[in-house]
Amino acid sequence: GFGATLALDVAVAVVQFTALDAGRRHLDIKSSAALGFMASALSTACTEPVDVVRTRIMAQLRRGDGAKGKGTDFNYTSLADGLRKAAAEEGLVALYRGLLPRLLLKSVGGAIWYSTYVSCRAALGAPVAAHK
Repeated sequence: GFGATLALDVAVAVVQFTALDAGRRHLDIKSSAALGFMASALSTACTEPVDVVRTRIMAQLRRGDGAKGKGTDFNYTSLADGLRKAAAEEGLVALYRGLLPRLLLKSVGGAIWYSTYVSCRAALGAPVAAHK
């Protein structure tokens, strides 16, 4: 679980901050909520397969749990193994299960977070878009 969680967090950060950096050069402070929403939506959509497999790895039966354990035995040994097996056995659509709730949660959260961040920077006198 830790390696998959770390991979997910790094991937989300790379996509999200790349989008935010590119967007902040062209948008004013009033558009920061929309930029935060779009950047979070993009990073969520791009990383959904990793999140699906990470969640499955964390919830799958562990060795020694036997019939008493709760969970599904996906038999994933790693993140790459889980991505490969899920795509081969269930199709690519399986890697996007649960996208809508995560997309809504992360996008709205991104809009609130980024607009608050930009507003605080402006209130403190820091430049909002240094690379216009």
